[in-house]
Amino acid sequence: MQEVFFVSGPAASGKTKFAKALATSRKLRILDLDDTLEKMIASNRPTLDELGMEKFLSTMAPERYKDLLGRALKQFAQGDSLVIVAPFTKQIADENLWKEMKKPFEEKGVIPRLVWIYIPDSLRATRLKARGLKRDKGKIADMETYLGKITLQPPAFGHIAIDGSTDFTLQIKDNF
Repeated sequence: MQEVFFVSGPAASGKTKFAKALATSRKLRILDLDDTLEKMIASNRPTLDELGMEKFLSTMAPERYKDLLGRALKQFAQGDSLVIVAPFTKQIADENLWKEMKKPFEEKGVIPRLVWIYIPDSLRATRLKARGLKRDKGKIADMETYLGKITLQPPAFGHIAIDGSTDFTLQIKDNF
């Protein structure tokens, strides 16, 4: 039977690393919001230059999420089990948005599971600095302000909480 997992959490929480571990343990295909980021940047360079990275990503978020869900539904229709990776900030804060996002899978008989990864801000700051991604430059330049803007509230509805600061393999064995 097919499975679908949505892996959410803030930047640098370990979403991709966790998704890789989960995918390996359950034979899942990984689809990440950032899979198409470079292509989107290349085709929208003037907008990026005008807005800066943070505002650009915020502006492009609806299009990026629509693309991610479209890619996921295509792979799912081909019979793949999936782990879908993105912050899903709005979707985990609003149960109606979550229901809307998972509905196409439920209509095909699969109930997606939501995974929320959390870590302390101090570790997030360390990871953001260490990974050296272009999209993080604004965050790193004013880390205190960035971390202060981000609310790390768990979803208010059913989810699996994963500690991004500890071993993922053990947590997968315990929770899946």
